[in-house]
Amino acid sequence: MARRYSYDLRMKIFKAVDDGLSIVKACKIFNISRNTIYRWKHLKCETGDIKAKPYGPAKGYNAKIDLKEFEELIINHHDKTSKELSIILGNRLQRTRINYYRKLLGYTYKKTHLHSKRDIGLRNEFIEKIKQFSKEGLVFIDELGIEDNACREYGWSIKGIART
Repeated sequence: MARRYSYDLRMKIFKAVDDGLSIVKACKIFNISRNTIYRWKHLKCETGDIKAKPYGPAKGYNAKIDLKEFEELIINHHDKTSKELSIILGNRLQRTRINYYRKLLGYTYKKTHLHSKRDIGLRNEFIEKIKQFSKEGLVFIDELGIEDNACREYGWSIKGIART
């Protein structure tokens, strides 16, 4: 990795440019590129100084969370998606990190493959109730606009244990 220019060299270059030396001439004298000086000017506008930014990982990407608190959150909200959990946590964790912690705690994705089977007895009972009403009194509802995603058929649970 290339080394940074020292702070005193940066100050000398800025003093020379402020005293009237053109950026092109300053580049030739100090043997640096014009882009470097423009980046330093931009840095000075952003931060108010031309000190180099510190090395290291970007802040905010190594967010840590208490695993017990996270497991309790998953138990209470086992049917939430990663995006919804991120919103619940106040966007402290990214979705990929949430899935990483789920896997770390041993939680796996569960989906119910069961469907409700017809109960012929209940169906016949319903038909008998309907026969008691006159046809003019019946109201038929168009269910086209009704959302059926209120009940989720999936969730997260510890590996080897069925979803509750």
